[in-house]
Amino acid sequence: MDKRDRISVIIPCYNVQKYIMRCFGSIYDQTYGFENLEVILIDDLSTDNTWSILESLQRKYPGNVIALKMQKKGKCGGARNLGMDICSGKYITFVDADDWIHPDMLKVLHDRMAEDDYDVVQCGVSCFKGALPYVPAVNDHEIQKLDLNNVDNRKNLIISLTGFTNVPVWAKLYSVRFIRENNLRFMENIYYEDTYFSMLCVLLAKKYCKVQSTLYCYFENMDGIIRSGISNAKIRDSKIIMDHIRQAIKSRKAELGNVVEQCQCEIQAFLLWHQYIEPYSRMESFLKKEQDICKEDFLKSEQDIFNNPYVKAFSDDMVLKIMSELRKTAEKLY
Repeated sequence: MDKRDRISVIIPCYNVQKYIMRCFGSIYDQTYGFENLEVILIDDLSTDNTWSILESLQRKYPGNVIALKMQKKGKCGGARNLGMDICSGKYITFVDADDWIHPDMLKVLHDRMAEDDYDVVQCGVSCFKGALPYVPAVNDHEIQKLDLNNVDNRKNLIISLTGFTNVPVWAKLYSVRFIRENNLRFMENIYYEDTYFSMLCVLLAKKYCKVQSTLYCYFENMDGIIRSGISNAKIRDSKIIMDHIRQAIKSRKAELGNVVEQCQCEIQAFLLWHQYIEPYSRMESFLKKEQDICKEDFLKSEQDIFNNPYVKAFSDDMVLKIMSELRKTAEKLY
């Protein structure tokens, strides 16, 4: 294959010994040519065998693989920043270590990127839990070319960031020139760092392209960072990220020009979604699961609770509501 533009593939790794070789295999098999890739594997202080696997890949492919270990915990944001600091590619793509990419993904995204010097090109995403999903044939002619000088295009792009498959940084190819000219960085040691980076990209980009073909496969790993349950840190970090986006908008006023005024409603809707609606939904889901466990555990031990005379005498509205839910669970169990 002819020598092509170098693409840096940045992969944060934390306790992914079960998945990293599947991910790496999909990158090695790219029709763009592995020889044209720089794969940067960054271990965020894993406690399993991940680091030794990364070291072995670097030894095997010294011209194309760089394995680095973080000096201190930085989560995905810290790992990606380190990768961006050392990368030598003309373009960057981010891949999660438990995901898989279509063999044609980098070729399709690169060819579109080079066609009109876009700042960002993204593709479609599918999800899988076990076996890899069926991936249809690539149709790289189905695209949306978005000139973001058109206000409506930018508005639609901002609103699209409320969708799960649009806000992450994977499934996209970025111009290194665009990233460095705009000093785009990830927030470190925090959840939802993608949201911050992606929003700034959409606000600052001039040309954006969407390839409709599904080329990125996201693994729904229930042990992963985001899907491993709710926590105070995750709730808190949603607000911190949104506050930093507000601060970035203020500090980059000169760079953004009239974008903020033109897209004020869309930006506000984005902030509402990520700071309140999504966290609220996660909290409700978590609370319901905990309530169900609490009810079932109690009823397994105290099946005759509704015959208790004290229970029959309850009159407080809140307690009666709770007991009504307990009775519904009892009817299902028994």
